[in-house]
Amino acid sequence: MFDFASGDPIENMVDRLQKEINDAAADVTKLDMVKCH
Repeated sequence: MFDFASGDPIENMVDRLQKEINDAAADVTKLDMVKCH
């Protein structure tokens, strides 16, 4: 559900995706560090 009144919904969606990707990458990095040690 998008709120068209508050800026570009596409941009908001991209921001959210970017954040989720960053979070996922951080989780993977954490797992790799655990595996290495």
